[in-house]
Amino acid sequence: MKSGELGRAIESLWPGAPVASTKQLAAAGVDDRTLTAAVRAGALIRVRRGAYVKGSHWNQIKPWERDSLRIQAHYESTGGTACYSHTSAARLHLCQVWKCGPLVHVTTSYSNSATSTGTDVRTPRLPLDPSDPIMLRTADGRDMQVTSLERTVLDCVRILRPDAAAVIGDDALRKGADLAKMRRMLEDSPVKRGSRRAAGVLDVLDGRSESAEESRTRLLLHTFGVDGFEPV
Repeated sequence: MKSGELGRAIESLWPGAPVASTKQLAAAGVDDRTLTAAVRAGALIRVRRGAYVKGSHWNQIKPWERDSLRIQAHYESTGGTACYSHTSAARLHLCQVWKCGPLVHVTTSYSNSATSTGTDVRTPRLPLDPSDPIMLRTADGRDMQVTSLERTVLDCVRILRPDAAAVIGDDALRKGADLAKMRRMLEDSPVKRGSRRAAGVLDVLDGRSESAEESRTRLLLHTFGVDGFEPV
């Protein structure tokens, strides 16, 4: 089958969501031979083992949109049992992100996750309070387990540079995150690494900020000792 014919075949058989698993493609009529040929021809992009995106879609979206598809690809290829955290949870909560990288973050309460290994995944071993994981319904109908908005901000401010963390934190406040609750969670957390940095970032978050640029500017002014900057 020629490249153009493969592309048309994939378009006509595609299950619907931006990311499809090998099982979903097989159920739609894409056999192993067609799958292999489509990947070689670029009609399909293998995002990770067992998860694919149409080449026509992948090639026209922005890098940060591809990063969100990597999370969906992880979900499809691992059976949807993971708890997404850190910047992955921030993306799933539809928070603004800035320079957070493409890695998928999955928090586990044990040393490793057999279903989450791979160079594209980070699996921090951290305690999860029963109230930390929540179920989130995505726009395309997936029910995904993610850390709560407040826990997501705390995880991000521990590992990210302050300006990148503030972009997420400011947007989380706009979406209804409770700053006082985050401070209590930080104080009560058994995780001490990064706590001082996290407390410092929480002190300068401002839900009135309307863009990543505004959040970064405020952090820069704060670094130079210029406080009282009011968002426009």
